[in-house]
Order: sequence, then C-alpha cells, then structure tokens
Amino acid sequence: MAVGAILQWRVYETSPCGYHATRCKIGTTVSPLSVWSQLPLYVLPATAELLINITCYEIAYTRAPQRMKGLIFAIVLFMNSLSSALVLIISPSFADPDLIWPFVGIGGACLISAIAIYIFFHKMDREEGDVVAIGTNRPIDGREIEDSEKA
Repeated sequence: MAVGAILQWRVYETSPCGYHATRCKIGTTVSPLSVWSQLPLYVLPATAELLINITCYEIAYTRAPQRMKGLIFAIVLFMNSLSSALVLIISPSFADPDLIWPFVGIGGACLISAIAIYIFFHKMDREEGDVVAIGTNRPIDGREIEDSEKA
C-alpha cells in the first residue's frame, strides 16, 4: 500500500492540475507517469491474497475437527465476503484530493494486523508438528506417541 500512496502522490505532483487530477481540463489532462508503474498495485495484492487464502485453507483443514471442516471453511469465506462488503461501503469516499489517504490507511491497518498476527500466532509453527502427528505413529520431539495420546 505504500507503493500506492507514493504513486498517487507522484500523480498529483506531476499532473497539470495538482491534487485535482481527476477533473483536470488543462493541457494533456494526464500525468506523464507510465501506466506500467501501476503494475505493483495489482500484482502485489493479488499475490498476497493468493498466499493468504491458501494459508487460511490449510490451517482450517489441518486444525479443524473432522466434522467441523465445512463450518470452518464457511467462516473463512464469510470473512472474505465481509472484507469485500467493507470495500464497497468505503469506496465512494475515494475521490480527489484525498486519494493518497486510503492507501495510507489500509497500509497502516495492514501493518497493525501483521504485528498482531505475529504476537498472537508466532508459536503456531512449533505446534504444527504436534498437530499433524496426532493420529500417526510418528515421533513427536523424539518420543513415540502412546496409544492413549492417539485418541
């Protein structure tokens, strides 16, 4: 999102109408920046969304009880729909001269979320081996699983 904020700032700075570039009637009416400079704004979020969704599905599948996998997937998809609804609700506020601030706000929210996720879930990798090994005869931390622990 920092890329988007910087790019939008550059559009405003290089546009003949400054911070009112959308309704510009002066000169060529466009910023001289290349359209290719917008590529990271589409590629980076799409790649991140793929990685996030795959990780959510994997965690939901490996950590959910057998009879609750469908419910957990439904909750993950419901959270995706809430995210899309939130974007639809706030998108009318995206207008000149304030097009930099949505990028800054979303970037700040992402930074806070990343810190919170690390604080709450950084131990999950260490637990993953134990969770996956349940129900198998694989050793956990060098010891065999007892029959009473399998159930």
